[in-house]
Amino acid sequence: MTSINRDLKKRRWDELLYPGTQVLKNLYGIRDEFLAKKVIRAAALTARKNIPSTGFGKATISE
Repeated sequence: MTSINRDLKKRRWDELLYPGTQVLKNLYGIRDEFLAKKVIRAAALTARKNIPSTGFGKATISE
């Protein structure tokens, strides 16, 4: 396998694992891929913290 094919495969996996990376690059002009992934991880962790321990039920949504 050539290094070009390896790089393409890695890029495809990165896009699957971190789909927001491309959005951050395009919308906000973040060109550093490492920084974009770091921002996405932080956003995902924050979102997980905000999920109620009981999950989302009808009462939770109506409140």
